[in-house]
Amino acid sequence: MNDVVATGTFKRLFRRKSNRAPRELLVKIEGALLALRESVNPEFLGPAKRGRLVGLFAYELDRENRILFRVIRRRQETAIQLLRVCSHKEVYGKD
Repeated sequence: MNDVVATGTFKRLFRRKSNRAPRELLVKIEGALLALRESVNPEFLGPAKRGRLVGLFAYELDRENRILFRVIRRRQETAIQLLRVCSHKEVYGKD
């Protein structure tokens, strides 16, 4: 089981989502967090990002929403750092 650590930004964005999002999306977020916590290789749960987001992964909740995360491996331990839960545009920019 992996340690899962949420950044302040993730917590703020999650609170915002939980106030406005449909129940189905909140269930998907809960499922994603459980999958990340229990995965032996969390890197396989989302595509690796390139460019300015190199070293990060995006768990796709649905067509619009993502969880951006980082995998930190130290010796026998794996930690998942949750960075953002937001729309595609918020993750990748509005370019």
